[in-house]
Amino acid sequence: MNYIDQHMHSSFSFDSEALLEDYLRATDNLIVSTEHLDLEDPTVGFIDRPLSLPDYFKTVDLLNEKYHNRLLRGLEVGWSPRVHERILSILKSYEFDLILLSLHHNGEYDYMNRSANLERDPEKLIPTYLDLLYQGVEAMGQHVNVMAHFDYGFRVVHITSQQLEKYGKRQLVRLFNLLIENDIAFEINTSSIVRHNNLELYKYALDLYLECGGKLLTLGSDAHFVNDYQRVFGDAVEYLDSLGIEHLTYYIGQRPHLVSIKSLLYILNNHGCGCFFVSLGVELYQYKCPIYLVVRTTGLGKYYNRIEITLKEKRLTKLVDVKR
Repeated sequence: MNYIDQHMHSSFSFDSEALLEDYLRATDNLIVSTEHLDLEDPTVGFIDRPLSLPDYFKTVDLLNEKYHNRLLRGLEVGWSPRVHERILSILKSYEFDLILLSLHHNGEYDYMNRSANLERDPEKLIPTYLDLLYQGVEAMGQHVNVMAHFDYGFRVVHITSQQLEKYGKRQLVRLFNLLIENDIAFEINTSSIVRHNNLELYKYALDLYLECGGKLLTLGSDAHFVNDYQRVFGDAVEYLDSLGIEHLTYYIGQRPHLVSIKSLLYILNNHGCGCFFVSLGVELYQYKCPIYLVVRTTGLGKYYNRIEITLKEKRLTKLVDVKR
């Protein structure tokens, strides 16, 4: 798909072992990695999660020499009030193409730490989490481009869309108005949808965001493995088109660029598989090694399957979404 996945991780993030070069081999498109910046994480005793930005930038530069400048620089900022000034200092020292804002913990525990004493009462959890997320957007509004996985606080503690509306609608409206005021995009996180079963939360929140006048939408797979890059994007684009949404947003140099939903659908429906195999054919013929095909149902809708083509001896993986 001719769209830059706006949320993915490599081995520069503490929770991924994927190589940046393997992502570049898996697609002919531009890519951007959004590596974790999580400072004073309570999950590990309030120490910083490892991220060497000098090494990251050096690696990006080297790979861009080899892959014709196809790799953009990104960051996922895990915000909390206690590290706000440290975050700003880091952002002043480096230039990124894309900066995501995330809220992973409340200063006491990570919302996905199953061993922590998580708040499980929806009436308390929902407004408290959304209020803290609002504080993060308010504090970082001039420094970030996208608000990532609004539902992060609801990935382990399951809530329904009805509960979200009952206990969080007021906070969501206030949050979305702040996003719009600061030209911050709303991310549709397909990992939340597929892995964490929060599709109904996204349907509700997306409708509310559009009612508030929101127009900036991004798709992010939150991939930590190459095979999850652009996960279920085909289905997501089809669904957004059904809502009458005309564009998706991606960022280069922290400037928003729009891509037409209709153009993405055209590519998927008419060129996705064919063009893919033509571009891969030379490599297949050259290597003459065993080829492993894996076909997976995406899980989001009825439209697309994913084909993973792996040449294992060459550590080469290619991905394509096609009509069933």
